[in-house]
Amino acid sequence: LAGDRSLVNVVAHELAHSWTGNLVSSASAEHFWLNEGFTVFAERRIVEALAGAEVAIMQAALGRQELDRAVAGFAEHPELTRLHVHLAGVDPHEAFSIVPYEKGYLLLRALEEHVGRARFDGFLREYLGTYRFRSIPTDDFTAMVEKLLPGALAAVDSAAWLDGPGVPGNAPVARSARLEAVQRACAAGAAGLDGATTRGWTPVEWGLWLEGAAALDAAACAALDARFGLTAQKNYEIVAAWLRVAIAAGYAPAVERVQSLLGEVGRMKFLRPLYQALARHDVALARRCFERWRSGYHPIAAQVVS
Repeated sequence: LAGDRSLVNVVAHELAHSWTGNLVSSASAEHFWLNEGFTVFAERRIVEALAGAEVAIMQAALGRQELDRAVAGFAEHPELTRLHVHLAGVDPHEAFSIVPYEKGYLLLRALEEHVGRARFDGFLREYLGTYRFRSIPTDDFTAMVEKLLPGALAAVDSAAWLDGPGVPGNAPVARSARLEAVQRACAAGAAGLDGATTRGWTPVEWGLWLEGAAALDAAACAALDARFGLTAQKNYEIVAAWLRVAIAAGYAPAVERVQSLLGEVGRMKFLRPLYQALARHDVALARRCFERWRSGYHPIAAQVVS
């Protein structure tokens, strides 16, 4: 789709929903993490099989950065960062975020790390087989874990994951040589980023760098853009991450580019942070863009952005 196979993980995610989210579904929006946390877990196992463990690890690290940003965005409503949320009086669309995806994934990874992959894979097969063609609450998940993996819930402090806000301190940490190389590039800053460092970088590595680098000013953005052509990038994963950073810096070409980009893409993953960045820069301009393009958005995306 993007021309560089960088969206294989998205295809894997949506295919995985045939099992996690469709074959076994959450009973309501309060248990939405059962759909998305399991599907992110399956997605990264598929990516690992196709592209290797390091690529899956980098995608997990990028997901963790996005999760931390989402949790910070709910600072006034930390209860919406629980996995098992309580939505009485709350529009589920207002509560929508990356939290059930990435926090749910991390809970499953914590369980996998505790019991080992072989045992956890056995649990997954039993889980899907037992609950197929059913919509279930979180209690059904915990009951099966306790039955098949006794003691595992207590070992990972599942209550903190399911009913507590934010990300528990025992969350698994992504580690790999390629990830560490990107982290070193982040520490070196924009001035140290050159063609030799970025040779062979995938959109995931660019995303990690743009998420992890220190705040840039307009001059640094101009230098990076001249070096790497980021504003003209055709890969939305890269250009969306870049525009968030560059708009915050007040870099004029980025402000110009985002106005057309918002009419090209409809994924909420991109729309919400781009509108947030543009609104912080110029709220009137963000409103004009939204009125111009909203008729092309899915109704849920339009509601979340508005």
